[in-house]
Amino acid sequence: MTLIQIITIVGTIFPMCHVQLSREKQKIKEIITCTVMKIISHPSYTGESAIQALEIFGEIIGQEVFELEWYLYTCLDEGRYNLLIDLRQVRKIDGLGIQIFKNVVSRGMQIRLFNVGPDIQKMLRISGNADFVKIYHETDCDKVILSFKKDIGKKRIINSSIMKRCYPRIHTFFQAIFQYHTGNSTISCKANIINLSEGGVFAEILTAIDTKNGEIIRCANIEGQGLHNFEFSLDDSSETVKAQGQCIREIMNGHKAYAGIQFQDMEQESKDKVQAYIRKAILVKD
Repeated sequence: MTLIQIITIVGTIFPMCHVQLSREKQKIKEIITCTVMKIISHPSYTGESAIQALEIFGEIIGQEVFELEWYLYTCLDEGRYNLLIDLRQVRKIDGLGIQIFKNVVSRGMQIRLFNVGPDIQKMLRISGNADFVKIYHETDCDKVILSFKKDIGKKRIINSSIMKRCYPRIHTFFQAIFQYHTGNSTISCKANIINLSEGGVFAEILTAIDTKNGEIIRCANIEGQGLHNFEFSLDDSSETVKAQGQCIREIMNGHKAYAGIQFQDMEQESKDKVQAYIRKAILVKD
């Protein structure tokens, strides 16, 4: 099996992530400078149902998982739907890491795991996620690939069943504010925007305060909620973006809360600002 792709992540902070891409036919070189994790990708066989075998080193926890999420969604967007993931060198996974895998599986990606250690299997069982993805108990990569090929042969992926993202996304570290209503109270929130697209954001909720009594509360159960007065600035500029929104995805990871927020009722001026910023960021990255 020939190595064509190495993704090395060496310890700097998340928002300073830098990506260099050099594309050739069936060859991609990606260098990501971010958290302490390494992914090595081996191609196994090409064609309509090509498989990529990944080795992940480190811990799939906390903010680190967003680099893995970026990689998985890149595979999805580029038509690499079949991923075989070797977890031999993974020591720990948390609820957020599991949720990232579940999200791409729900979009039609075929993921298989092997060399899954007892601690990882225990975490999957405890979280009630032992069955969301198939685990091979064979340890030899070539043999596992053959098993995966048989699985694919039984269930061909239909392109129309793959749910790719509607818009490209970029990593960010913007501060945002918004409000939502619960009962007779208005909750005022601050958040860090982790990634941004023309359609919405994925954010970590930092604080939530009940404006009625000033009490700090835990931001939870907001999936499906309308979010009002959503505002953020692009970098440190005066380019303020304003919109209404809706929480379409909520992830609780310990004491931390994350939300996928879809923009609604955004004025054209704000749409133009977001679109121009994203296009510029993509051009710089490429």
